Amino acid sequence: MHKSAHEAMRLNFEKFFDKTKHKHVVDIGSRAVSGHTMTHRSIVEQYDLSYLGLDVVSGPNVDVVMQEAYRLPLKTESADIMFCGQVFEHVPYFWVTFLEMARVLRPGGIIFLTAPSRGHRHSPPTDCWRFYPDGMLALAKFSDLELLHAHTDFPKKTEDGKKLDYTTITDYRYWGDTIGVFQKTSAYKKWSITVLRELMIRWANKRSDLKPGVKPQKNHE
Repeated sequence: MHKSAHEAMRLNFEKFFDKTKHKHVVDIGSRAVSGHTMTHRSIVEQYDLSYLGLDVVSGPNVDVVMQEAYRLPLKTESADIMFCGQVFEHVPYFWVTFLEMARVLRPGGIIFLTAPSRGHRHSPPTDCWRFYPDGMLALAKFSDLELLHAHTDFPKKTEDGKKLDYTTITDYRYWGDTIGVFQKTSAYKKWSITVLRELMIRWANKRSDLKPGVKPQKNHE
């Protein structure tokens, strides 16, 4: 992952993480892709935590390979902390994955999620989405989780205050990272949401391969 997303995740983890107890951490989409060395594992290795990295393909920093794109091979309420960084833009039906993350999260547990708000099409075969704080709020409402924090690294406004000045963006801030921090509270409706989640998992797994698709024109990539 890129430096700005890693730093955003680290800062929010240190802000919301309860350091008094041992925690079990699960990282969704943990694979370190070619050319990238930063992982969420490096954020937690100094603490009393256990870390498990999941991805749909094997590779560096992956402990468990998922057999189904939209079903996490983990027990219900088995994770205290869940990371998902720079992943959801590549997941066609990310809301289904998020329902699974909510299932795996223990009561009181926290999800840390980062995703870009801008930037070029990258990491084939799919790059479907970009995210704003309202997207994080929608995920929280949809999954019965509480949104503790949401922020997007927008550029500053133009002098007249009417538009965002994208000419001021540095290489470091290129992706305009959006971060959401979610907590599982007593508002989570465990039994009623199960039926919805299972139907959506089956639906999404049958449609997980988007090929064949329409390739974007080169000048639009």
